[in-house]
Amino acid sequence: MLHPVGNKNHASLTGAAALVTGKVGTAVRCEALDDGLHVPSTLSPRLAASSTGLSIDAWILPRSGPDPGATRMILQKGLLEKATTTVGGSTALAPGYAFYLCNGGRLGFLMPDPDYVPVRFEPAMLPMSMDEWHHVAVTIQPLVTGGGKFYVDGAQVASFTPPSGILGNLADLYIGRFSPQLGPATTAYPFHGDIDEVEVFVSAIDAASVHALWQAGCTGKRRVQVLTNSLVSIREGTASADVCFAVQNLSSSDHSYQWTIATTGPSAECPSAVPVTFTAASGSVSVPAGQRVDLSTTASVSPGSLSTAFTRCYQLTVTDQGDGGVMTASGQLSYSGEHVSGKAACSPPEIGAFFTPLGAAQAGSGVATFTLFNDGPDGVTVPLSLRTRDPGTGGPSAVLRLNGQSAGAPWSGSLFVPAAGSAQLPVNVSLDEFEPFLEDEIVLATDVDGDHVYTDVSSTHVAAGDDTSLAFVGVGPVARPPAGKLSLRASPNPFGAGTVLAFTLARASHVDIEVMDVSGRRVRRVLSGALDPGERRLTWDGHDDAGAQLPAGVYLGRIRAGGDVAMVRLMIVR
Repeated sequence: MLHPVGNKNHASLTGAAALVTGKVGTAVRCEALDDGLHVPSTLSPRLAASSTGLSIDAWILPRSGPDPGATRMILQKGLLEKATTTVGGSTALAPGYAFYLCNGGRLGFLMPDPDYVPVRFEPAMLPMSMDEWHHVAVTIQPLVTGGGKFYVDGAQVASFTPPSGILGNLADLYIGRFSPQLGPATTAYPFHGDIDEVEVFVSAIDAASVHALWQAGCTGKRRVQVLTNSLVSIREGTASADVCFAVQNLSSSDHSYQWTIATTGPSAECPSAVPVTFTAASGSVSVPAGQRVDLSTTASVSPGSLSTAFTRCYQLTVTDQGDGGVMTASGQLSYSGEHVSGKAACSPPEIGAFFTPLGAAQAGSGVATFTLFNDGPDGVTVPLSLRTRDPGTGGPSAVLRLNGQSAGAPWSGSLFVPAAGSAQLPVNVSLDEFEPFLEDEIVLATDVDGDHVYTDVSSTHVAAGDDTSLAFVGVGPVARPPAGKLSLRASPNPFGAGTVLAFTLARASHVDIEVMDVSGRRVRRVLSGALDPGERRLTWDGHDDAGAQLPAGVYLGRIRAGGDVAMVRLMIVR
């Protein structure tokens, strides 16, 4: 229910929680004490890692109740006291955090101080009205005065100072209810209402982003990612460099975007004021639903600027022409003063998912390609190093592997680059697990002068096509894949009495269509047999192989044909 790829962040209904029509998609109704959603920690690994911040947002419909002062849980992850938990053989402190309603419709947040003692933040604010939908959010910048902010319906309503950066933990995540692991930190009450479209980010999103999420409302949240390479090298021979960027639209409808690129600063990070000209400083692009478009422009400087090394920052700004939402990405243009420079291909490696026989999504692999240019008079063997970088922490990626190394481990080697020539460096890239909408980068560094000090010369991000959020509640329409690609579609979805499964075969194949629960266990074999090419439709009545009606919940439909595999989420509502 929480993620469209395999079992990533899947949730299970607890108690008597029910799926109902929500503000954005399908909401969960929590009326009793044990009603809610449960996400095991093993299915949300990024939320266990250290991070530089945290953001939670959701649409909620709290109903009037007999106790207006009750604490009503929106989301809780952790044990909320100094204790340990063990997951997969690893034991660690799990102090936890919680986002909740209290004091008659006001927002509260609980997190640990540096001694792992839980602290409640319930600043003064006007109570929200009951019995209607509200968008609520909390954003956390650890150890920053006023770095904790509460939002209601797109507007900031209060702030507090987070006392620590202890946010990652190994505990399970619960939505709409208190964690049963060690008991609540206060008297437990049911949420008594509906919760829709919960999102958790391992960074503090800004006020404009929160406002945009609220403003999107029932039209669906902005599913777009904008990426540019964080490091671009100016080539000595041309006094220029290609600046690559990508716009990825993961919404269910086509979108048009306007983009601009310009230098920024000077600043401490980028002290240079060297004038830079972009051959195309603005443009527009239409991105089909569920697709990514890779773009580039050329940054040029005066040859006279190459008398000394410099670093100049730039910013890419992308505006959604439909709703006015603005997204940015930034990078650095640098000139090292050496004859050798590097460039990453403008089509980044795309890590797709493949599926095990049980249907659980795992990582695929791809190839990143760098090119080294030598504008000097002599050929040179260049010592080089490759490493991964997580933009959120600045450290190595926790999931990205290079050339078969362990996750986050660097790789080193050398490459001969002929005089006034170039040489390509392919890099095998893979993931420990499928990480949708990954922002981690691969950074290339060289040691041209042999002093054993490596200089970063180029970077590329890794494309993984899916949603940015780590957890979200709600099921919306899925974008139709490109023609010729095997897909499985369901309509209606969600459904009660039955749904029509549709697919198109490009060639005659043996076809298997199965329905599985979220654990990967097959509950129904819908079809198994040879079929001719063409479009096919068949009805599934929501029953299992024994003819029994399946309970309400989320299931996975899988089609296998001619070596290809495709899946679709199926939601049964009763």
